[in-house]
Amino acid sequence: MIPTGEKIHLLIKGSSSANIPCELKSRSKLSPVTNGGKTIGKSNKVSKND
Repeated sequence: MIPTGEKIHLLIKGSSSANIPCELKSRSKLSPVTNGGKTIGKSNKVSKND
């Protein structure tokens, strides 16, 4: 019974929040391969800035 717009919004929110654990994993070197390497690049930059 959810409008299509709401469904899409929830999917986007879900996927973006799903990326957070991946970034945390790659930052702590537990999972070096996530999101085709895109997350690793971001995480490495964040780690260097820290």
